[in-house]
Amino acid sequence: MASQTTENLSAVKTRLRASFLAQLPPRIEQCRNSLARLSSGAEGQEELQRLHLLFHTLKGSGASFGFAVIAETAQRGEMVLRETLDHHQPVTDELLSVLHQQLQTLEAVQAQDGSPKFTEEPNFALPMSIEQAAIERDQRLIYLCDDDPDQVNQLANQLSCFGYRIVPFTELSDLRQALQDHPLPAAIVMDIMFPEGATAGADLLLELRSQFKQPLPTIFMSSRNDFQMRLNSVKAGGNAFCPKPINAAEMVESLDYLTNRTPPEPFNILIVDDDPDISRLHASILESAGMTCQVVNVPEQVLEVLEHFRADLVLMDLYMPHCSGLELAGLALFLLLIPVYIGLLTIKVVRRNKMIDKSGGFTSIHSFLKPVNTNFYFWNYFMVRNILVFTVFALMQPAFGEKATPMKSSGIEMVFALDISNSMNVRDMTSNSSRLEAAQKAMKQFVKVSSAAKLGLVVFAGGTYPQLPLTADKGLVKLHIDELSTDLIPTQGTNISAALILASDYFSKENFRRVVVLITDGEDHEGGVDEMIEQYNKKGIELYVLGLGTSKGGLVPKDPNYTTKGYLKDELGRSVISYLNKDMINSIASKAKTEAYITNDAYPNINSLLTQINKRKATDTVDLEFKVKQNRYYIPLWIALFFTIVKIGVDVLKVRGKISV
Repeated sequence: MASQTTENLSAVKTRLRASFLAQLPPRIEQCRNSLARLSSGAEGQEELQRLHLLFHTLKGSGASFGFAVIAETAQRGEMVLRETLDHHQPVTDELLSVLHQQLQTLEAVQAQDGSPKFTEEPNFALPMSIEQAAIERDQRLIYLCDDDPDQVNQLANQLSCFGYRIVPFTELSDLRQALQDHPLPAAIVMDIMFPEGATAGADLLLELRSQFKQPLPTIFMSSRNDFQMRLNSVKAGGNAFCPKPINAAEMVESLDYLTNRTPPEPFNILIVDDDPDISRLHASILESAGMTCQVVNVPEQVLEVLEHFRADLVLMDLYMPHCSGLELAGLALFLLLIPVYIGLLTIKVVRRNKMIDKSGGFTSIHSFLKPVNTNFYFWNYFMVRNILVFTVFALMQPAFGEKATPMKSSGIEMVFALDISNSMNVRDMTSNSSRLEAAQKAMKQFVKVSSAAKLGLVVFAGGTYPQLPLTADKGLVKLHIDELSTDLIPTQGTNISAALILASDYFSKENFRRVVVLITDGEDHEGGVDEMIEQYNKKGIELYVLGLGTSKGGLVPKDPNYTTKGYLKDELGRSVISYLNKDMINSIASKAKTEAYITNDAYPNINSLLTQINKRKATDTVDLEFKVKQNRYYIPLWIALFFTIVKIGVDVLKVRGKISV
């Protein structure tokens, strides 16, 4: 097991080193471009800051991944930039010369067969070895099953770091065979949805459970986190349910409980670094020693993460874009330091009074240092603190309690049919946005501007899924739009006809106009669309099409969040390129007797589609009633105002001598 964990960690290091090397040429190019914008004698503080951050990142990454020459070269550039910035010096010819020299060295190192030498081991080691941690944690056998090989490998690596012996499966048939031919594991961790069916995982466990002579603890996981999916896991005898993306700490806690293990509570480490590769390397090393790590690559998210992650230690980069490590630490501790500051001030005042009392009869001291009224100081700062705290609460606009709000709306029921196949991850829209991101923005515009009485959402790829039934709650619709991703449906492809069938079943029997807005890049792999359009025309369902993408197309990334992980390839090893199918989109709209809207804008303008929808006569308006939470901002505001008035009154009495300080 120890060797397996070491191999896993080595594989992570190898992958991250490769990622670093792949990013090295564009990083050097960024340095070149930034340096070209500097000229001798100019101030250029902003450009110097940017260049300093680039050299700092190269230095840290190079050192962490063992590329000593890269780290040392970047460090020299960082040092001269830091000295210039600290002394507020203008750009000099000497500075430009040094920076050009360092960049030439970096380019020469990078050109060495594209693979600079690195040291095999990091320059630090953890006190506890993997073997020791595994012995202490009493390993247990776990069967892990998911049809996504990347998900299986990642989760297996994480669970192995906590001392579990993981046997991975990607096929239900292999898991069935293992359960029938070998002794039962301590627990099973498996997905519910497989290519065999939306509940194939749960069905298999339900089928085999009668054959087991002893209870088999099972943790189900799924990219769906709705009531029905959780109910399926309970019916199949599941002991726990973990929604994707998997939280490793929660998964380990459930496994520890189910396998009757009592391990020591792991250290919680928060890693804050704007470089994803460096933070992932540090997290992998610490997780291999049994610690729980939370990685934050965007400094603005630290306060949000700390609300639900109790960090025992924070590892934070000193230099990050827009916010330094010291500034971020100060911001995170601000509210905690307010009561500490007041407490220290009170202690200081008490000690001052004691010093004066010990002076005895020295009237000269008493004449200059009169005892301080500690009660006055305490209540003074108590009121100041309350004014600040309740003002902040008022600005947060707390909302609680509900009230019914009547509203009239046009009699339209609108269903979005959204394509979430992998091709929607292609970033060929403006501003380097993906097609899915543009679709989400377009749907939010519909929700905001459209006067539809009810809205619903269907998502499709190779299969279909009813993401949200018709509802008048527009806030709920926006929430579901934000949660959309191409991972919701494991079966890939583009089945437009199946999506249109599902969308047509959404509508109620009331006298509403029925509208379907199809959002896709036009790649249809199944056919049958023409027949569905004929059915729509017969039933009076209006179909509008929004096409996203470009005819030039783009590569389909393996991971939509990290394009550095590479792109999908076909059976012949060629990169998969997805193109916008204008002909398909225009054909659908033409047969539906509407006009298609095709765009490559990251912020699609939906006015033309709305104009088409509004041209057709709607039914009579309908009366709706919403229950909305009431904004109670005025309660903390009045409390803050009360303490303000009291504070002003006390200050007036102090000035008039009515209060002794």
